[in-house]
Parts: sequence; structure tokens; C-alpha cells
Amino acid sequence: MVQSGLGGGIVFGGILAGTTSILWVPALGVGLFFGVLLVNWNSNEDSAPTTKPPSSDEWFNEEDLNLLSKPRLFLLAAYGVLVGLVSTALITIYLAVFYRPLLDWFLYAVGVGTVLVAGLGLFRNRVLKRVATKGLPAVFRFQRVAFTFYVEAVLTGALGLGYGYGYVSAQSTILVLPLAGLFMLFLYLYFLWKETLVKSEEGRLCIFQFIVEHDKNGHGYSWLKRGLSITRDMLESFGVSAKRNGLYFGSSYSLLEGSYLEWDLDNIYFLGDWTSQPNELRPVHEIASWFLHLSKKAEKRGFSRVFSFLDRLYELSPQSVYYIIAAAGAIVGIVTAVLRR
Repeated sequence: MVQSGLGGGIVFGGILAGTTSILWVPALGVGLFFGVLLVNWNSNEDSAPTTKPPSSDEWFNEEDLNLLSKPRLFLLAAYGVLVGLVSTALITIYLAVFYRPLLDWFLYAVGVGTVLVAGLGLFRNRVLKRVATKGLPAVFRFQRVAFTFYVEAVLTGALGLGYGYGYVSAQSTILVLPLAGLFMLFLYLYFLWKETLVKSEEGRLCIFQFIVEHDKNGHGYSWLKRGLSITRDMLESFGVSAKRNGLYFGSSYSLLEGSYLEWDLDNIYFLGDWTSQPNELRPVHEIASWFLHLSKKAEKRGFSRVFSFLDRLYELSPQSVYYIIAAAGAIVGIVTAVLRR
């Protein structure tokens, strides 16, 4: 993954060629992440109970979080010591070039940075538990924003390569120091929280969150789409498949029609429970066949599926996104290098 970030890095060097004041970009990413974290921390995400999962306390708990064991936390903390030491030293050296008195505080700055980064690794589980107290939506937002650290790592790695090899500016090679430090820091932060939920429970949690929000205000269909897409993936593991968003389209149409509202919600609830414990296949076959039949019925009546750009991104696995970023970066980087000759 580090290699893919470095391989895709040059794209940003070409895009931002000629830029001199670029450190605001990674700083903006850090600010965005912790800003969203603060909003999640303080926002009220309480959900009204439903007849299915009576309260989130009964269907979303610590067992659904991807909590690391103590040995792994200590390893992360030890790695955080290395990352904090190197990244803080590189950034401080760069700043000291412009403000000499910082050299007198070099050891203190490196020590504080090292402790903070290592502390994030050591208390990784506590941070995740704290976010989880605000509800499942807060955890999903936290994970989504944490993914931007991968993009930030690619960005800083790109700029580092660009300045280091003179693609951006031959007179600004000193910028390689802070960019290398930020690259290491962003990758470390991304690895800390790239997976916040137990993968086998994501489908169930998304569908249950839909039921909660639907009972409260009739909304939450993005959760239903996400949950049923996982159900579709589970069906593929049993040798069968369905059209993309077919289950979601059929169930949404049936809920819109309203003729079998309670029965549809019961079926959706069952599919959510089944994604975490795929044991009974016949009921799933009947429910899936019913929703797929309704999707064809909806199409005959003039309704159609809606695919947004974000929907297509959600269909991609994280690994596919990494490869796409790396491939696009490598191609654009090669073209940029050729054009600059």
C-alpha cells in the first residue's frame, strides 16, 4: 500500500507544478479530519427505537467494532514512536531553516510529537469507542474521513517526489523534508482507523440503521442500499448473483408502494441478520426473489434505478480504489515527466 501511494504520487506533482506554498494542503486535510471528529464527538446521534431493534444498545455494541488486541496496540505504539520521531524531526528541521531559535527547542518538539503519535496508537481503541458512543453514523463518517489520510499520503508523497526530482521546482528541494514527514504521519494515521467495524457485521448494522431511521422519519435509504449491496455480495459467495442494486431497487419500490410495509420491513430485517450469520438459505431465496420480482415490476411501470458517481465508488473495494489511484498517478506522472523535457 505504501508502494502504491509512492507510485501514484507524481500525479500531484504535475498538477501542482509551480506551486510554492503547498503545506496548507496537508494541513487542511488534518484539520478536516479532526474537525469532523469533533463534530461527531459533540453531535447528538440518538435514534428513535423501532419494533425490530428496540434501541441501538441492543444491535450496535463493542463487539461490532474492530478493536485491536493489547499486543497489537503496543506494536502500533512502538511503530508510532518511530513515525513520530522521524516525522517531527523532519518537519522541525524544515521550520528551523526559516526560524533558527527552533533549534534550541528541537529535542522538546521531537519528544512531544513522538509522545502524541505513539499515544494515538496506544489509545486507538479508546478513541474508536468514544466515537461509537455517538452511534453508527458517526463511526461511518469517522472511517470515511480517515480514508482521506490515504489520499493525503499520496498527495504529500507526490509533492515530495516532485520537489525531490525537480519536477515542480529545482530551487525548493528543502520541501522534501516536511513532505516526507507528513507522508509517514498520514499513512500511520490511516492504518490506525482504516477498518473501524467488523467486516462480517457491516451489512447487518447498515440495514438495522435503516430500520431505525425509517421508523423515525421515513429516511435512511442510503443505509439500505449499502446493507443490501453487502447481502448481494454474500449471495455471490453461494454461487448466485443479482443485478447491482436490484435488491435495493425492488425493496425501495415496495416500500414506496406501501402495500406490504410491515412484511417488507420484516424481510429487510431478516436479510440484515442473515448477512452476519448466513445459515438459512431458503428464506433468503424467497425474499430475494420477491424483491427482484418487484424490481422488474417497477421497471415495467416506468421506474428506473438511479446510479450516482458516489454509488459507483461505494461499489469498489478499498483495494480497487488504491490501485486506481496508483495507476492514475503513475500514468499522469509519466506524461508530466515527458512533457517537461
